[in-house]
Amino acid sequence: MLFAAASISLLLAGCSVTSPKLPIAATTQTHILKSTVLLTNDDGWDAPGLVALKKALVADGHSVVVVAPLHNESGTGASVTTKGTLTATHPSGDKDVFAVDGTPADSVMLALTGLGLAKPSLLISGINPGYNVGDDLNYSGTVGAAIVATLYGIPSIAVSAATTDASATVADFVVKFVDRLDTAASSTWPNGSVINVNYPASAAKTPTAVEFTTVADNRSLRAVYTHTTGDSYALSYVPDAKTAKGTDIAAVADNDVSVSAFTASRRSTVAEYKQLRSFVAGLKP
Repeated sequence: MLFAAASISLLLAGCSVTSPKLPIAATTQTHILKSTVLLTNDDGWDAPGLVALKKALVADGHSVVVVAPLHNESGTGASVTTKGTLTATHPSGDKDVFAVDGTPADSVMLALTGLGLAKPSLLISGINPGYNVGDDLNYSGTVGAAIVATLYGIPSIAVSAATTDASATVADFVVKFVDRLDTAASSTWPNGSVINVNYPASAAKTPTAVEFTTVADNRSLRAVYTHTTGDSYALSYVPDAKTAKGTDIAAVADNDVSVSAFTASRRSTVAEYKQLRSFVAGLKP
C-alpha cells in the first residue's frame, strides 16, 4: 500500500526489507540505528522472544548487547532494587549478554551507568509472551524497562505478542519496523516517547493490518483475589469493561498489530503523534 502524508513528505510501501529507499523531506532524520541496540525484557536473558529478536537484529547487521534479568521478573513495572548490590554475569559465555540479578529497570540502569558500555542509540524490550495493553502498562516490566530508558534519553520500543509461537515472525516485523523508522523524520517520534508494539500473531494466524492506537483506560482482564482457605487468597482474572475502538486492546482483539506511543507520564495527545500515526498507517504486518 502506498500513501501520501504531506506533513512529513514520506512515502511508505509496507514494512518490507526489500522496499526501495524512500524519499525523505529535507529535515532531520531519526537515525536510531547509528550505534548499538540494547535489548532487555522482563522474562529473563534467555527467554525465547529476546533470543529471536537478537538473532533477527544481528542477521540484519546491527550491533546488539543484551542486559536483562537473570530470572523471570514479570509484573515488576519500573521497580528498582534499593538494598544490597547487583551482579551482572555472562551465563552463556557471550561477553555481550549480561544477566542481572534484579528487575528490568535495574538491568537498564546498570547497562546505561555501570557496565562501561557505549551509549546505545535504541533500546528494545521484549518480545514479551502476552499482551501489554491498557492499564496493564502500569504493571508491565517490559514497558517499565522501556520507560526507564527514555528517562536516560534513549529512544525505546516495548514489544509484546500473543504467544511465543510466532517469535521469529514478530522479530522480523520489529526489525523491519525499526529499519524503516530509522529513515523517517525525527519529528515522527517525539523525544521521550515509548513506542509500544503488540502483535497478535500465532503460528496458525497472522494479523490483518497495523493500527496506530491509543492506550485503553481499562485492562483486557481484571485481576481479582478471592479467599481460599485460612490466610490464603488465590489470584484469578475476569473480563474487564468493553473497550472502545481505536485502542490497543480493541486492535489486538480484531487481529491487528497495535502500535501506540506515550511518555513516562502515560499522557499523550493526538497532535503529538500525528506524524507517527501517518507512519504506522503505511505499514503491513
